Amino acid sequence: MTKIDKNFIDLLVKTVRIEEYMESEYDSYFIYNRTTNWGNTNCPMPYHADSSPSFGVNTNDNLYNCFGCGAKGNVINLVQAVEGLTFVETIQKLANFANIDIELVNLDIKTLIRDLNNSINRYFELENTSRYPGGLSEVGFLIAFSHRTKKYLRKNNFNEKDMQWIDSVYQDLENKINSNDFKGINDLWKKLSDMMRSKHHA
Repeated sequence: MTKIDKNFIDLLVKTVRIEEYMESEYDSYFIYNRTTNWGNTNCPMPYHADSSPSFGVNTNDNLYNCFGCGAKGNVINLVQAVEGLTFVETIQKLANFANIDIELVNLDIKTLIRDLNNSINRYFELENTSRYPGGLSEVGFLIAFSHRTKKYLRKNNFNEKDMQWIDSVYQDLENKINSNDFKGINDLWKKLSDMMRSKHHA
């Protein structure tokens, strides 16, 4: 089993300039402020009928922020939101745009879970937040999510199909945590809970 190398993803986020991608793919026209690091254009989000250049891109950080609808993030978040692509599809498209080959690493789901638990233990003092399911802190949520994942996989004897599904869930979870998508995090928790209940009653 393989996954896209995280260092490659970080490189892609730094390499593909948001304003250059938008000018090429969305025919966007930017207005640049001479005294700041921001360029503005109309928001490309499908749910925002923007009639003024309220969408800003920080050319130093390569991050965007729409001052009209509140959308913000990096180039990966942008392409997923605007074009409705999955994470993997987005990485493939951005890699093609930048003309660089995708780097993959081998993935063992059992090793992934063990490493996640080790990381949780090292950062156990993280600040609490009530935005995770059940009012848990980020660490508490990850511990619960990891234990529930291991229980799910043990019950299914590490079925290959279930392992692939869990692999994609962990990748999705990492992206949602990095982008502070707490609604998405709660939805993933509910999806895993529903899967466990359906397997239990099957």
